[in-house]
Amino acid sequence: MGNKYNFLFSDDIPDITGIEIEKNDNTAVMVGSTDTHYIRINASKLTILYLKDNASWTADTNR
Repeated sequence: MGNKYNFLFSDDIPDITGIEIEKNDNTAVMVGSTDTHYIRINASKLTILYLKDNASWTADTNR
């Protein structure tokens, strides 16, 4: 079973809370990823795709 995480943002971007993350070989992936919700974290990068209410938010950043 994974751990639950919250991603909190500024600038009127809605928070993403209660996301269950599972670790696999130095990579953590959101449990239950779908075409509209995807979070991937590894030692050097964070990638987020989140679609809700006809709006989209993405992050593709180095850690």
